[in-house]
Amino acid sequence: MTRYYFDLREDGVLAPDEEGLEFDSLEAVKEEASRSLLDLVRDQVLERGFRDAAVEVRDGADRVLNVAVLWTMKRLDS
Repeated sequence: MTRYYFDLREDGVLAPDEEGLEFDSLEAVKEEASRSLLDLVRDQVLERGFRDAAVEVRDGADRVLNVAVLWTMKRLDS
């Protein structure tokens, strides 16, 4: 199994994951990254409104995956 680190990026600020989690497949890593990002976005919206958010996954040596949310809001004038 490989240890992966799920660094959180909020509004341009990176919070590195110091512990990581072990997974035996990249598919499982993708699922965990998606869940982590959904939790981050949910907390943002409930607490203070949405900001840019991403989960950057690395295996200790290299970045292997980036999961991000693009949130746009635009007023539609009549």
